[in-house]
Amino acid sequence: MTGVWVLLRLALKRDRVMIPAWVLGLGVAVAVTASSYTNLYATESSRREVVRTLGTTPATLALYGRIYADSVGGLVAWRLGGIALALAGLMTILLVTRRTRPRDPLASWLLATSIALVTSGQAVALVGQPSPSYADIPRFLAYPAMAGAILAFQRDRIRHDRASLLDALVVTVAAAQAGWLALIEPLLRDDTATLAQLTVAGAYPLGDLLVLGVLARLAFALIGSRDLAARLVICGLALGIGSEDPGSCLSA
Repeated sequence: MTGVWVLLRLALKRDRVMIPAWVLGLGVAVAVTASSYTNLYATESSRREVVRTLGTTPATLALYGRIYADSVGGLVAWRLGGIALALAGLMTILLVTRRTRPRDPLASWLLATSIALVTSGQAVALVGQPSPSYADIPRFLAYPAMAGAILAFQRDRIRHDRASLLDALVVTVAAAQAGWLALIEPLLRDDTATLAQLTVAGAYPLGDLLVLGVLARLAFALIGSRDLAARLVICGLALGIGSEDPGSCLSA
């Protein structure tokens, strides 16, 4: 245990600026979000109504989870839960990359960029402006950054053969067809949706297909491999893609 305290003091000394900055940023986000919800839903009845409405929306439940309280604190915890986790992941990537200094840090920087863009979009969406809005811009930019991170990650880890490329193409085409039938076609039948809303809602699945294509290539190329880091990347990004729903754009 003696060495643990020495290492802990060393780590805190090295990151004496970054760690307080992250903590301060999270505190400011909580304060701003609480102020926003206080202004938007000043009465208990209005908060109860928004909890009831959002609690029955499948897209909102998939993106943010269930709301367990109709107080301002409950709403803040519900909306900032995903952002706080994303910021924690972003801080971890930056700290580990800074300390380990990998030979090729491009994948880490691109992944950190994609997380930062998604988090920025979520933060802009906190003001409550319905989609399409400025919050969609960083969210869209996160897709090519994430795909670039996967490509950089797999550059020296996989065999670049035609078989894995064709397998990934088959999966991507099948996912595109299923996504059209299950997600896009119902949106096109919604008479209340505007052209801008439909365009934005359709752009999110295209971004998912981009990430899914390069992710499937990585997965098929690693068949038979024991690369634990690559498996964790595949599982994490696959869960992130599976939890998205373009219908959330219309209900945001």
